[in-house]
Amino acid sequence: MLQDKIIIVTGGCSGIGWGITQVCAKHGATVIAAQRSESGRKRVDRLSEQGRSVFFERLDVSDAQSITAFVAKVMHQHGKIDALINNAGITIEEDFFDFPLEKLDLLWATNQRSIFLMSQTVGRHMRDAGQGSIVNVSSNHSHASVPGYEMYAATKGGISAMGRAMSWSLGAHGIRVNTLSPGLTMTESVADVMETTP
Repeated sequence: MLQDKIIIVTGGCSGIGWGITQVCAKHGATVIAAQRSESGRKRVDRLSEQGRSVFFERLDVSDAQSITAFVAKVMHQHGKIDALINNAGITIEEDFFDFPLEKLDLLWATNQRSIFLMSQTVGRHMRDAGQGSIVNVSSNHSHASVPGYEMYAATKGGISAMGRAMSWSLGAHGIRVNTLSPGLTMTESVADVMETTP
């Protein structure tokens, strides 16, 4: 189904991103699983040893230069990008009145600005090819949230709004844009939290 497709999954070595990586690879895609830390490399290597076409690449989505270098490398090695899954993100919970500015900047750069920069950089290549697919992973926090997650919810709401606008502007170039808003998902990190605060 995804044979011969080149797919980038940011945050592709853990949580929801890891699930996306595995499913895309299972259906025949070549997947570039991008992660900020080296911790996901062994996991990707094990999947590759099972005959899946999966590659690990370091990427800090909060850093514009890292994005530029990463996309250039993928294009050099694979010649095209058929799909981009903007999944990377962080969660920061803080009291509303004491939310530190540096954490706010990191949250915004990682969760929202990165999707714009990744989509813009990859989108240029998709525009040249006349086709492509971008999937942005938002959250149900964009619709309903809880205390301490105000700015996290704001970044996720921004993703949903940006995705709607992107679908119009990029659709004219043959690029399909969709946004997912998953609810609480039993990833490793959620399982750890459930152990202490069920």
